[in-house]
Parts: sequence; C-alpha cells; structure tokens
Amino acid sequence: MNCGLPKKEIHTKSKVKRNFIVPKLTVFHDKYPSIQILVHLSLFSPDFPKTAYFWIMNGTKKVYWFAQISGWTTYAFISYLANYLDKGNLLHYSFMLMVISFSLSGLLLTHWMRHLMIRFQWLELPFSKLIPRLSVLILIIAFLLVNTEALIACLFENRSLTYLYKQFSSIPFYLNMLGAILLLILWNGIYFTYYFFNKAYLKEIDNLRLQSSQNEIELKNLKSQLNPHFLFNSLNSIRALIEFDPELAKKTVTQLSNLLRTSLVSGKKDTITIGEELEIVKNYLDLEKIRFEDRLRVTMQIQEGLEKLEIPPFILQMLAENAVKHGISKEINGGELEIQIVRDRETLYLYVKNTGKLRNEAADTGIGIENTKRRLALMYKEGASFRIYEEDGKVISEIIIKHVI
Repeated sequence: MNCGLPKKEIHTKSKVKRNFIVPKLTVFHDKYPSIQILVHLSLFSPDFPKTAYFWIMNGTKKVYWFAQISGWTTYAFISYLANYLDKGNLLHYSFMLMVISFSLSGLLLTHWMRHLMIRFQWLELPFSKLIPRLSVLILIIAFLLVNTEALIACLFENRSLTYLYKQFSSIPFYLNMLGAILLLILWNGIYFTYYFFNKAYLKEIDNLRLQSSQNEIELKNLKSQLNPHFLFNSLNSIRALIEFDPELAKKTVTQLSNLLRTSLVSGKKDTITIGEELEIVKNYLDLEKIRFEDRLRVTMQIQEGLEKLEIPPFILQMLAENAVKHGISKEINGGELEIQIVRDRETLYLYVKNTGKLRNEAADTGIGIENTKRRLALMYKEGASFRIYEEDGKVISEIIIKHVI
C-alpha cells in the first residue's frame, strides 16, 4: 500500500564514511533536526536505500491508520457525549450502535476516497486541477455517508425504507450533507498537510544524500591530487642530488619509499589523527633536510593531548611543502619552519610558519593551497577556515576548525 507517498525510492550507491560527513551535518542540526536523524541512518547503513524507505513507508502506514482509527473513534465519542448531554440517556444502545456503525462507515469511505486519489495520481496534480476533482469526490462521499447514516437509522430504529426517499426533501438531510462535507474537508485538510509534509521531508533527504555523494566524489578527486603533487616535487629533488651526491640520492629514495608507504595508507582515509599527520610531516621534512641541510630548521609546538584528534590527511604536510617551496627555498640562508597546534575549548588552531615574504604565487595559486581550501569547505562547511598572511617577517598559514570534540 502506498500510504499517499510518491512512488519513488531513495537511490544511491555511495558509501559515505562517518568521519567525513559528521561535520557537514552540523549545518542542518538546527534547521532540520528530524532530517538529520534519517541522514545519519542513511550514511551509516549500507542497506539504507531499502531499509530507510521501508522504515519511512511503514511509519507512514502506522501514522495513517492511527490517525484514521483515533479520529473516527473521537468523532463517535463526541457524538455519543453530545447525545447524552442533550437527552441524558447514557445507555441508549441503539444510538450507540448507530454512532459506531456511522464512524466505521466514515473510516471505510474516507479510506476508499484516499485509495481513488492515489490510484488516479491526484496527489501529483497541481491545485488548479486537484480542487475540482476533489470537490466532486467530497460531494459523492458526503452523499454516501449521509445515506449510510439514514440506512443505519432504518436498521436500528425500525424505520421503513421510505424514510430514505423522504429525507431528500427534508431540511435535516441538507444539514447532514453540509456537516458531512465540512467533516470531509477537515479530513482532507489533515491528510494533505501530512502528505505534503512527508513529500518535502523525503525530497530534503534526497537532496542531502545527493549533495553528500557529490561532495564525496569531489573529495576523492582532490585527495587523488595529493600524492602525485608531493611525489613529483620529491623526485625533482632526488634528480638534483643524483649528479652531485649519488649516495645521498640513494638514501633519499629509501626515505621517499617509506614516506609513500605511509601516505598511501593514510590517503585511503577521510580523516587521520594529528599524531599520524605529524608523522607524515616529519618524514617529509626529513626528506627535505637532505636537500637543504642546515638551511632548513624545523620546530614543532604541539599542545599536549591533541594527538588523537582527527583532521583531513595531508592538510599539514601540504602546508609544510608550500612553506618550503615558496618560502625557505627562496631564501639564500634558508630559514625556520615552525608547526604549532593548539586548542582553545572546542576550536582547533593549526599554524605553519616559515621565514620569508608572502608572494602572490604562494597565496593565490598552486594545487596545495586551493586543495586545502576546497577540502576544508567540503568537510566542515562554515565550521573551518583557512588563510595565509605575513606577520613579523614570517609567512603564516592558519587553519581553524570549530566544534572539535
């Protein structure tokens, strides 16, 4: 049974990992708290396209039937209570049976009305076409409901069938028709409100999943740029050493292979710990020290207890590489490269500082900087920022990540 929902399912084949997508969901936490729950289900369950749709459809069925039964039961109770207050006869069994039978008829007729709307796809029509059709259907259902009430009266109050024909010319018949029409308008108002809410609800989930899938693809493309970019720079350094110091070149190749082995493992993850990232940075800088020797001086200031926090892979390595390439390599006497990581409450600050002047090619161009900006935007949205600036004779690359747990 369709339950009034559009006949479609949520299709996707992407498997988004928790570490990547959780920061992104903070954007929707306040605006769509209920949607966030379903998005979490969709991201952490590989069978979500089937299980979530099954969950939503079954949930809608339960809500529909609960609303139907409780609504008509409430109507029966109010009708019986009104009769008691009017006539003071609490144990009027015939009237009680009439009310129950009428409520049951109302439940069946409104369910049939809903079935017709779904079968003929009226729910997908624009309001200009839906309203005339729905008005005619409400009149038909109201007529059947009022005549069902008259038939029930014949059965429980021992009236003749001529009562059915006489009622068409009586004022109570038209008053009953008006009451039935208003009752059906109320029923349709509640039903369509719920239906369009669910339709918007499912569409929002589809949009979120589509956006997540697109972001995942873009992130994979960005990460695929990292290893070649780093590898080409390292190979250029080794090529320069081969002619002047073959033994040092061999040592450099060995260090490069160890570094690439580590980076390939980390590159498969959406996030790695700060400790793992620092290990990659240390290996990279050891490789560069072979080329720059005393011209490259490295210091690290890492606040205690931050090693287990997770950040995107190669985010510091890329900034360190940018500092060496555009900063220290341009200085005749080399310079200092300082890496600093601190945390202030729920905000993480990562700094890469190097001796030198801020040049346009370092600030605005290159794969490293653009890659860093885009990955932070994809993974954290407004929860992270990046900037590069010059201060006190040093170029500072700054990354701020908020809401770190």
